Amino acid sequence: MNLLERLINLLSSLFKSFRGRPKRSPQKVHQKYFPPKSSEPPKKIFTPQPPEEKISAPEKIFEPEEDFFAPPPEEKIFSIETFADAPAEKIFVLDIHDAEELENYFARLQNFDSIKNFSSTYQLRWAETRLADAEKVLKKIRAMNDFEDGEFNFRLACKVRDIANSMLEIFTNAKDSPSLDLVSRTQLRDLVEEYLSGVGLVQKKFSPGDSYDEWANLSMKNSVLTVSTAERALHSRIVSVEVQPHVINYRDEQGETEQLIFGGLCKIYKFKEG
Repeated sequence: MNLLERLINLLSSLFKSFRGRPKRSPQKVHQKYFPPKSSEPPKKIFTPQPPEEKISAPEKIFEPEEDFFAPPPEEKIFSIETFADAPAEKIFVLDIHDAEELENYFARLQNFDSIKNFSSTYQLRWAETRLADAEKVLKKIRAMNDFEDGEFNFRLACKVRDIANSMLEIFTNAKDSPSLDLVSRTQLRDLVEEYLSGVGLVQKKFSPGDSYDEWANLSMKNSVLTVSTAERALHSRIVSVEVQPHVINYRDEQGETEQLIFGGLCKIYKFKEG
């Protein structure tokens, strides 16, 4: 057999074997190379992520409920109701029991150097006379030692009154001094009042237009000057107050608080028919 016949036989065998194999459907061929999609949802693949940075909201510093530029409410400092039951204001009461207490009070009584210096500066001879009178009373107070006497504080208060009257006369006489003007007289008045308050005296205040009746009830000697008026309605009304009455409180032998009132000087109207 020649070569050509052998080749024909080989091709014939191959053709026969190919025809004997079962044919594949197009669906199977598609499934082989393109597998069907699963009905289950695809699984998520976890990929680690860096932790998320939390950013906190800014802190609220001030959030006014009302208009920021509105004026602040007026501060209530006090009310009458708040202090309705408050204790009364403390007042000085002369109540000496022994030598130590008298010595402490005596230091206050003799402390009128500022008035001395003022008198020396303006060469007020009449003021120096009154200061000398006060010094004499101080010597008498220094000698007091009968503390068991029930009237000790009363007698001491009387001597304090004498010193205070000398100081008040310094001021009342100053209005007639040519060496003092209004400013210096005011300065002298302030020095006198500072001294009197320092030894425990207080003023009992009166004003022009007040009735003289209450003033008269204080029983102060030589405390009134009169001014004539043709208006009957002004009779016994205070025209002006030259010096306010001064008060010193002291403890009596029963332990009660009593007062000495002195030193006032005022002018009142006195009706006089035309």
